[in-house]
Order: sequence, then C-alpha cells, then structure tokens
Amino acid sequence: MKARIAFIALLNLILITSNLFTQKRWVWLNPLPHGYSHYDVEFADQNTGYATTVYGVIMKTTNGGLSWALLLTPAYFQFFNLSVVNANTFYATANASAYLKSTDGGITWIFLETGYDFLYSIDFIDINTGYMTAGNVILKTTNGGQNHTTLFPQGTLPNILDIDFLNSQTGYLVNDEGLGAYIIQKTTNGGLNWFYLYNVTAYQENFSGIYFINENTGFAYTLEGFRNVKTTNGGTNWSVVNDLYQSGIYSISFFDSFTGYASGYMKLFKSTDGGNSWKSNQAPYLGKISVLSAGKVVTPIVYTTNSGVNWVNLINSFTKKNLKDLFFINSATGYIIGDGQYNEMAKIYKTTNCGVNWDSNNIDYTNVYKLRFVNESTGFVSTGGTSFFRTTNGGANWIQYNFGANNIVYYFHFINASSGYSVTSARQIYKTTNSGINWFYLSTATGGVGTPQAIYFVNEQTGFLTRLRTVHRTTNSGLNWEIVHSAPASEILKNIYFPEENIGYLPLRNNKVMKTTDYGNTWAVYTVDNLDTNVTLEGANIHFININTGYIGRHNNVYKTTNGGLNWVRNFPRTGSLNGLFMTSEDTCYIVGDNGAILRTTANVFGIRQLGNVIPEKYNLYQSYPNPFNPKVTIKFDIAENSDVKLVIYDLLGREITTLVSDKLNSGIYQIEWNASNYTSGIYFYRLKAGDYSSAKKMVLVK
Repeated sequence: MKARIAFIALLNLILITSNLFTQKRWVWLNPLPHGYSHYDVEFADQNTGYATTVYGVIMKTTNGGLSWALLLTPAYFQFFNLSVVNANTFYATANASAYLKSTDGGITWIFLETGYDFLYSIDFIDINTGYMTAGNVILKTTNGGQNHTTLFPQGTLPNILDIDFLNSQTGYLVNDEGLGAYIIQKTTNGGLNWFYLYNVTAYQENFSGIYFINENTGFAYTLEGFRNVKTTNGGTNWSVVNDLYQSGIYSISFFDSFTGYASGYMKLFKSTDGGNSWKSNQAPYLGKISVLSAGKVVTPIVYTTNSGVNWVNLINSFTKKNLKDLFFINSATGYIIGDGQYNEMAKIYKTTNCGVNWDSNNIDYTNVYKLRFVNESTGFVSTGGTSFFRTTNGGANWIQYNFGANNIVYYFHFINASSGYSVTSARQIYKTTNSGINWFYLSTATGGVGTPQAIYFVNEQTGFLTRLRTVHRTTNSGLNWEIVHSAPASEILKNIYFPEENIGYLPLRNNKVMKTTDYGNTWAVYTVDNLDTNVTLEGANIHFININTGYIGRHNNVYKTTNGGLNWVRNFPRTGSLNGLFMTSEDTCYIVGDNGAILRTTANVFGIRQLGNVIPEKYNLYQSYPNPFNPKVTIKFDIAENSDVKLVIYDLLGREITTLVSDKLNSGIYQIEWNASNYTSGIYFYRLKAGDYSSAKKMVLVK
C-alpha cells in the first residue's frame, strides 16, 4: 500500500473546484497531448490511476493507462509523491507546507496545512490514517489530514527520503545520512518508536526508496547505481541483489509475491521469483512505474503489455529541440526556430493554421538565437556568431550572410525589409540598407559596463541599446549614443521592447518592470508580482499587441497586463522553460521552450466547466437547458478525443452571433453557460465542431 503525496498551498481544509476556468489558460500544441514528465504514479485498481507532475498538474486514467486526462489543480508547485486510497480518494505532496487531497476523483481539491516547509514521501493506509515525511520527521494523521502528530525516528537524520507502511502499525523508512549511519529503520507501533535495521558500512549504500511486497519481503534501492538490498525476514537481515548491482533504480513494484519489476535508467528489470533474480530489457525512460498484471507495466508516458518487449508511447512530438524564439506574421502563420542538438542542424518550423500543424526546414548551422520577420516574405535568424540567415520567400529557403564584423553578433533589429541594425559583443554598431547583404560600421557605444544585451529601433533615427547597467539611445540613426538610464549594481538590463515609438518596457532582475512614455527620457518602475519577491524577470521575454495589452515571461512565470503595465495578472502555462513568447491578438499568446514545448493561450473559454474526469466514447452535443430560456442557458457536450473545438451561436438567419468556445480541449465532458441578456427573443442555433464531428441544435429565447 505504498503511497506518496505531493504538495500545495498555505490553506487548511479549503475546498476548491479545479475545472472552472475563470481566466485564459494554456494548451499544448507540442508535444501532444502534453509535455509533462511524471514524478510518481499509483493505481487504485486495474482501471483508475493517478500520476503527479510538475506545476500543479495531476494526471488521471480510467482505462488502465491507455490514456490520461489532465487535472489542473489550483497549485503551481512541483508535486512529488502519491498515495491512492481508492478510485476517488488520493493524496499528493509537494515542495510546500500543505498537501493535496481529493475525495471525488479530482473534481474538487482540499489543501491540508502541516506547518512544515517541505513534504515528500507519503503513505495512507486507509482514508483516514496516513504518514508523510517532512525533512527529518514523520507526520501522522488519523482523521484524513485534519490534524497531524509529529513522529521522531532514531538519531538525527538529515532527510527521510521514503516510507512504506504495511498497515497502521508496521512501517519502514530510509534516509540519506550516508557513511556510518543507520539508514533503514522500522516501527511496529504506528511510528511512536523506531529501531535500526541496517547500518551503512560502505559509502555506496545511500538508499532513496523502500518497498515491501509483504510483511517479510522488501527492498531498499538507490538511484546512485550501487548496492540494492533485499530482506526476507521483515528487515532483520539484508543481502545485496546481485542482478541489480550498480544499477540505479527509480522504483520497484510487484504484481504478486513472485512477479515484479524495477525501473532503471533506460532499462526495465523483471523478476518471477520474488526478487531473487532479475532479467533486464532495454526500455525508454520510465521513472516510477505501476504494475497492473504479470506483463503490464504502466507510466503516464509509455506502457507495455508484454513485459517490456514492446512499448506504446502515449506522447507524440514533432520535435524535441530546444525552441529558442518565434514570430507570427498574422494570426495564423508563424515561425519557430530550434537549436541543433547531438550534431544535428538547427531547424525552422512554420505553421499556417495557428500551430495545429508545422512544416520544417533545416538551417545549415548548429545554433540559432533570435527570429524576426519584417513582412510576409522576408525574415531573419541570428546565430549568436558572425553570420545570420535570411529568407525572402516566406521561409521556403534560407541563405546565410555575414554581418561583416569579426565579433559575435547576438542581437539585430530590422525596421523594414531593407534597413537593419546589429550590435557586436565589442559594442560596435553596424547598419544595412540592402536587407543584410552588406553591413557598414556606424559607431561604438561607450560608457556603461558589460557586453550589449539588446538593440531596438523605433524608427529610422531613434534606437535603444541595453548593457548590463545602462540604457543607451541614439537619435541620429546610430551615429551617436547617449546614456538615458543607469541602473543600480543589483540590476541587470537585457531585453527591451517598444509597442509604440515613445512607449517602451524593460524587465528588471527582481519582480519589476520599467516603462518609458517619452522616448526613454524618464523611466517609471512597476511591480509585477506583489506576492512573490523571488520572481526574476531579468532577460524576460516581452511582447505587446497594443499599447495596453502585453505579456512578460521567464521560466514558468508569465504575466499579462491590459492597462499598460500598471497591473499584471499572473498566468501559469505550467511548463518549466520559456524561451520566447509572441501575441497574435489580445486573447492569444504563444510560448516556446525546451524539449519542443509549444503552448498557446486559449480564447473564449470563460465559464467553461469540465464535468468530472470521465472520457466519453463518442462526440455528442446535448439539447440546451432550460429550453425555452431567459436569459441564461447551459450547453453541454462530449469530446471523445483531444480536439480543436468550436461552439458558435447563430440567429434564425444563420448569422454568427457569438463564439462560446474556440479552443483545443482534452477529451472529457464539458458545459458552458450563455447569457443572452443583450439579445432579442427568438430562435437561435448552436453548432459544435470538433475534429470531423459537427452537430447543431435549436433553442428558444423568450423574454
């Protein structure tokens, strides 16, 4: 009954419904259906299982791991371990002082505060009694997390890495004390007292996990790839498992007393004799596993039904390159550049349907850095070297040109298809008037410290250059530069962006952003996040669709303003890396990151609710209710597969009145409310399009 848990806020016993979207959210365009890696996975039965991921996402399956639905919790921390009590009740821990509980299969969430800063391993014996680790102590609850008792194992332990309780009284722990310490302990009275079982005599024995098949047979294993040990008498004696020697083990799980599996790095080990001997097969990266039958091993990413001979991959990705930058020339057509990896060349990807599909071209260079288009045909890619690439046919071909400078060029800016500026690592400014074919030297920026960080021209005469502590400006096309702003030594100035000639933004190292409204003469400082002083926006990506609406983001912190930077609302794309962002409308923003990550904000999803986590067998559009209605009506629909979904309202003449949903939705059952207060009485139609499915129904508004 191994359990683990992960995480979440500073709230105690607060019930939160997770599937009501009250703000724009992010959907994955690549990989599909998502780009999350899992930390832990555990099943309640042969069908229902849960997995933890980073950034507040729990995954759930109801068909034995063949497909997984994403449950977006209100948390944004990294989840760690799970403890699944039954198909509806589970607990999860994270790098926070509270942990997560759900009793209805992830529809609603309860946060249980403990007062300890870091929760890790977790094991619930039943719906009420559970144990979890918090640094060097163990917390116990007997009332489902309402209260906790602190238990103290033997000695002074640095961190308890794993626990496994066989029942409410008998449990085991491992810690990472290291050489000369008792790193396996046991309790037989519910954690009140602990006694030593195993003393480290070699540095290699530093266990990270413990797992018992039954009251006698158990394993202590390590990720460090040295000695993994086994007991057959409840921990009194331990022996080295020779077949797992020098193998780093992520987890061990048994189907019955004889058949079990151990996941290693790119390997799956199988035992059919209770763990005495093991045979290995090559495998994809597995992490922690769940075993559902003698041959079925499941993770949320891959699974096998024949003991690892073959694997089914649940995640599809057209690229795993680190994506560095992106640019859209209109609402549908955009480009992304990806770094070369493993001796491969860089690539540029193009979409003409809002990111649903992407075509690719090679760029004959390993590294790429920045991407800019000046019109539908002409675009530029910098390489972080002495050359760049240009296309004049919408990305069909890319030709390499030299900047004409011996120094490295990271940054350039084109104000039209012909005229552009670049800055070298030696602060030299170059200009081209023939679309980059030739470059001539203009000047050298003096004053300030450090290498140039960015260059941006708002028109032919006026441009800006950032160095580590200073902002420089030219008003004569780059011939001369003056310092218009000096920052304190604690700041680092990098990216700069101007949505209008006189209005510019510059992210700061702490949780602030600078803004000018007078061509850089003066700068005001605005706080982006009052709640999190650890947010670092140094070098953050920034883009505005107009003078009021824009995004700023770095790593997993993304913020949106709709009032010119006076206030910022935190958005959580729930991905670990963010290398570039670009807005195509006030509602739509794309971001790219490492490992092929592409996400997009959804449009028109206010008030849409996912009903539970059931995956329907087929698409369906239900009759709206009530019908007739005044003025609000509810529309329910089923999405059988992850799809681009559109739900539109039409009047009696077939004219489009409003779009309620225009989004990529995961499979599930949804409902949304339409408020027709601003419309006259009459007959209306609503049409659902999802993939190849299309259906329309009638409803009547009576006022």
